[in-house]
Amino acid sequence: VLHPETGRFLEVCSDQPGLHFYTTNDFPYWENLDFWDGGGESFCKKPKDVGRDTVGLSAKGGALYKKHGGFSLSPRNFPDSMNFSHFPTNVISPGCEYRHNISFKFGIK
Repeated sequence: VLHPETGRFLEVCSDQPGLHFYTTNDFPYWENLDFWDGGGESFCKKPKDVGRDTVGLSAKGGALYKKHGGFSLSPRNFPDSMNFSHFPTNVISPGCEYRHNISFKFGIK
């Protein structure tokens, strides 16, 4: 991943066969704020008549977390492997060891 304006980059290397790319498409997901806050009263109430594209959740330093304001790269096994015999299994049997390597490299070009 490269941010052309600053030259910052991220390289992700893994021996996992898949990579999940999440774009915060549903963020902020107002309906689940109670869940993320531990089940109590919500720490943030959805403003009336405001869509996900126009408002965010308050963050450190006054930043706002908005829809498409970030992303996540998660190396993993194939999510639907149980339905494809040629995919690696997602099942770990008792006594079996599960180990994978992931490295994240940050830098400036």
